Amino acid sequence: MKTIGAFAALALAVTILLLTSPYHADIWWSDASRHAMDGAFYRDLVRYHPIGHMRQFAMNYYLRYPALTILFYPPLFPVVEGMFFGIFGISLFTAQLTVSVFYLAAAWGVYVLCRRWMSPGPALAVSLLFIGCPEVAFWGRQVMLEIPVCAFLIWTAVAFVRYLEDRRPGLAYAVAVLLAGAAYTKQTSMFIVPALLWTGWRKFGPALFKDRHVWGSAGLFTALMVPLLIVNLKFGRLNAGSVVGGDWNGIPVFSWQGLSYYARQFPSQTNWAIVVLAVVALVAWVALGKGAEGDSFFAAWLAAGYAFFSFIALKEPRHTVLILLPLAFFAVRALTRFAPPAIVPILAVTFAVVSFGNTMLRHPPPYVDGYAKAAEYIAARAPRGSVVLFSGYRDGAFIFDLRRQLKRTDLWVLRADKLLLRVAVGRQLGVEQLRVSEAETEGMINELGVSYIVNQPNFWDDLSNMQQLQHVLHSSQFRKVATIPITSNVNHTDRELEIYENLMPIQINRKQRIRMELPIIGVQVEGTFDAFK
Repeated sequence: MKTIGAFAALALAVTILLLTSPYHADIWWSDASRHAMDGAFYRDLVRYHPIGHMRQFAMNYYLRYPALTILFYPPLFPVVEGMFFGIFGISLFTAQLTVSVFYLAAAWGVYVLCRRWMSPGPALAVSLLFIGCPEVAFWGRQVMLEIPVCAFLIWTAVAFVRYLEDRRPGLAYAVAVLLAGAAYTKQTSMFIVPALLWTGWRKFGPALFKDRHVWGSAGLFTALMVPLLIVNLKFGRLNAGSVVGGDWNGIPVFSWQGLSYYARQFPSQTNWAIVVLAVVALVAWVALGKGAEGDSFFAAWLAAGYAFFSFIALKEPRHTVLILLPLAFFAVRALTRFAPPAIVPILAVTFAVVSFGNTMLRHPPPYVDGYAKAAEYIAARAPRGSVVLFSGYRDGAFIFDLRRQLKRTDLWVLRADKLLLRVAVGRQLGVEQLRVSEAETEGMINELGVSYIVNQPNFWDDLSNMQQLQHVLHSSQFRKVATIPITSNVNHTDRELEIYENLMPIQINRKQRIRMELPIIGVQVEGTFDAFK
């Protein structure tokens, strides 16, 4: 009954997280829109089953919906998301539901893992603390990879710890499959490998490497990783740049500022109570030399992860969502060590519930709204088979919103930044303006058969090429037919979207070849308007 009750409590918490996610609005974070579109791609890949021309299908799909990252990010999450899209339809709610399934898997995995060393109450508290951390709940309510990869890491740990205790061969190979699943979700999950090896060595010493099932598991994992490794070597140039850094890197890796960066984020990622309790438990563990195997395992998890992410040049707080679980564990461990045993279960659960509630009340997820309205306007008026030009920061949100218009899958989207600029991800990594005159900009719009333009007026308007586009839109050839305000609960520069109609007769040359460069992965895609089938 305690197990059923714990699962019900965690399911309720995840349901609250799902229902408070901004699925009713538009996608706020740029990467989230890409993850949603990647799921739509895999759903359509199964639907159209382009046997024999899959490569061309992928290129044509990108030309129609230029917001894909299928070679930049690993495929596992969008494949699962595509299955959900196939069952429930393409929508932001379905995308968020996919994340929530992984959220529940992660929450339950934490409980199962912590039950190896804790009674039900404290184990439940660790799980609630973790899933309710502000940073975890922030990204768990976006279509992002942090929660899915945490789920795989946690269940890898469950299988690994059980293998060390039970030595059942199947568990060793489950570790390989689950760890590969983590890598195929987000590559940075591999930080956990040293922690696993250290934990195994601590328990068995050199005998660990005489276990044939350990070597069999390692061989299986290596074989599973080969395809991902090949793709990363071929297309992962930007990922490598994120590790080594460049002119854009404002925080030197080997500096106090760089090495302490993530430690300074912990209080806002969790809360001060969790951090203080975790530090108390860690100090007590080191000073007193007492603790369960769980203490050393989670200490290794935290140390390996902290070192790994600190040595990566690109630093963002969300990267260390993967190492916040040890803080939740040690916070509860402090209560189990120092509080009277009779009140530990109720005290730990109460602390976790209050912490979860604080996150729900004080840390709402960010959203923007207005892009779906623009997509609906276009879907209601654009001629069949026509082309829409989008110029703005949240191109992925608009493209996903247009893809959700199931009756208008005949429309194509072009991005102004792809036609006029050369940029990999964002301006912080550099941008090159292509040699395009104002007359050529207008000519491209007509030649490509653009019927409507959705325009963010202030989008990169310090660049001459983008200024030229604004001049073209204000010529007599175009008529502004709508202005849609963009609202958000966070600071944003995209205040409105303008929709322009091209007054010239539209003639689309469907045999004309379109070429588009993808600097993010170092390839060029090419196709025609009639090729998407």
